[in-house]
Amino acid sequence: MTSSKDSQHRFAKALDRLEGDVELLRDMAAMTTPKMPALLGDADECMGRLDCAGAVRALHQLKGMISTFDSDHVPLKIQELLDVGRQGDLATMRERLQTHRVAIDELIRAIRAFAENTA
Repeated sequence: MTSSKDSQHRFAKALDRLEGDVELLRDMAAMTTPKMPALLGDADECMGRLDCAGAVRALHQLKGMISTFDSDHVPLKIQELLDVGRQGDLATMRERLQTHRVAIDELIRAIRAFAENTA
């Protein structure tokens, strides 16, 4: 399990934006993490139905939630998906999602762990 100190280090920029309010960030994590996997699933479903616009909507919402915790790495990866999706390039969008999936899933797990860590 990730320690509270490790999580605080990982989310240091987010905590800076919240003036160090760990409980507020933890509450925000608790509110958003249940929705994150569903949005990723929605994007997958939309891509399966060849609904590029629907996938873009789901990924845009996911990016907004994730940006609270990580403003640099994963949101930039999701932005790549949004850029090609808005151009209607579903094949590249799928390919890049596969490429970035591990990083996205790992961040969602880290945010969930942060939300659940009451230490």
